[in-house]
Amino acid sequence: MEPKESKQRNKKALASVVVLVAIVVLVIGATALANKKSGADTVALSGSGNSTEASGNSGATLGESTGADTESGTSTSGSSSSGTTSSGSTSSSSYKNGTYSATGSYNSPGGQESIAVSVTLKGDTVVDSTVESEADDPTAAQFQADFISGYKSLVVGKNINSIRLSRVSGSSLTSKGFNNALEQIKSQAQS
Repeated sequence: MEPKESKQRNKKALASVVVLVAIVVLVIGATALANKKSGADTVALSGSGNSTEASGNSGATLGESTGADTESGTSTSGSSSSGTTSSGSTSSSSYKNGTYSATGSYNSPGGQESIAVSVTLKGDTVVDSTVESEADDPTAAQFQADFISGYKSLVVGKNINSIRLSRVSGSSLTSKGFNNALEQIKSQAQS
């Protein structure tokens, strides 16, 4: 009789493990879907080096983040902060007032892509910005459109030196193109 009871306990334990695994998978899937729908806009603090926001990491705390890059399928890590930038402003302006434009490029799984960025500066503060898609690949065009729909509130009103976008509306590679263009704009606007 003992072997039969032992088999029944093993079956119950296995069934419990299967149910727990199914629940974990459902929770992870629901969390990922909620993050994708919310866009989980983020900006990395300046001086953080090569940071990219981890896929699905929408926490509002500063810290190390590691995960999958949503556009390229590669893993990266770096410091990031959700929806905020550091001020780092100084009493004198480092940049000339005006509107500056540059094209930022980046590598995507479909090849080299670029975006056109325009920034209007007053002092060291971005007072306006526009971004135009220049994508050839349909997937890149969609990521760029998502980026364009969500980046502006993370840039306008901020000190240009504190802006370093990492993942905006699910787009992390387009953010690299924006950062590339912003570095060019900083060089153009130097006092």
